[in-house]
Amino acid sequence: MLALEHVRDDVEAVISDCKKSSRDEESRIVDDAREARYYAEFLERLMKENSFNAGDRQTLELVIFWLTGIAKRKEELP
Repeated sequence: MLALEHVRDDVEAVISDCKKSSRDEESRIVDDAREARYYAEFLERLMKENSFNAGDRQTLELVIFWLTGIAKRKEELP
């Protein structure tokens, strides 16, 4: 009976740790989404305020698309 109580206590501790890890991960995901969106918006402003050759403009547009996609996916997770 003592072993069963020990296992139950261990399982409860693991569940508690998982809940805490989940909250921490959710916070990191939200921070990542916020950061990706910030950089996408920064690059959009940079493109509007400056001239770039066609290759650089295409690269910047791709990076903006990629960052926006990351932000959207991460915002959907929590």
